Formats: sequence, C-alpha cells, structure tokens
Amino acid sequence: MKDLCYHVILEPDDDGTFLVICPDFPEFVTCGDDEKDALKRAVDALETVILFRLVEKKEIPDPSEGRGYRISPCAEVAAKVMLTRIMQEKGASQEDVARASGMPSSNISRLLNPRQKGRITSYEKIFRAFGYAPSYKLEFMQQSDDAANPV
Repeated sequence: MKDLCYHVILEPDDDGTFLVICPDFPEFVTCGDDEKDALKRAVDALETVILFRLVEKKEIPDPSEGRGYRISPCAEVAAKVMLTRIMQEKGASQEDVARASGMPSSNISRLLNPRQKGRITSYEKIFRAFGYAPSYKLEFMQQSDDAANPV
C-alpha cells in the first residue's frame, strides 16, 4: 500500500510570504511567513483536506511524483485513510472489520469517523487482522534536488 507522502510547492509571494500548493489536491492552498512556517501550515492544510474528503466520502489520491518538499499527515489521519482503503480493497463492511479484529463495531465506527480520535494501536490491530504489517519511518523534511523547477 502506498504511503501518504505528498509533494508541495512553495512559491515566494509578493509580500515576502510563501504560498504553498499541493498538485494532488486542487483545493489545497495555504501560506506562511517563511519556509518553516509555510511547511508547518502545509501539514495542517493537508490533514484538513484529507479529513474533509473522508467526511464527504471523496477519493484520497495516491501521492504523485513531483518536485518540491514532501509532507505527510499525522499518523492518525494516515491510519483513517489506510483503514478506508483496506475496507474498499477487501470489500469489507464495518461488521467484517469488527469480526476480523475482535473489536466492537462501535469502535470501528469511531475509528472511521474523521471527527473522532482513535488509538493508533486499534488501527494496528485491524491492519494486522487483514494481513498488513504497519511500518513507520521518520524523514527529515527537505527539498528535493530538482525543486527549483516546480511542476
């Protein structure tokens, strides 16, 4: 399953701030006072866009290849997306997930709800029940070599 590491493009604005866009999400736009602030706000914007799409039951695209910085949503938002994708891939209902994981259906409902918090360990239990091994990696957020030539 693909990761959720999206590329964003920072463009200097006329007033000294930085505009941030993400080609994978047309509705994604934010800005920051400097590059560091812009990237922090970009992560918040990415999470907001993904959660909105989950609420609206809209597609969460796989990250495309591209230039610029790469950012990821927090682990919980990523887990909600992965759980949704696994259910779609396996044709599994909420009840199927509850049975496979040994968790109450109400817990599965909470984990799927973009407006509610869930425990990462609960998502991991479900992922393992469907044959997925969760893995995590921590990368330094840096600009790719060819970022000077945005998409």
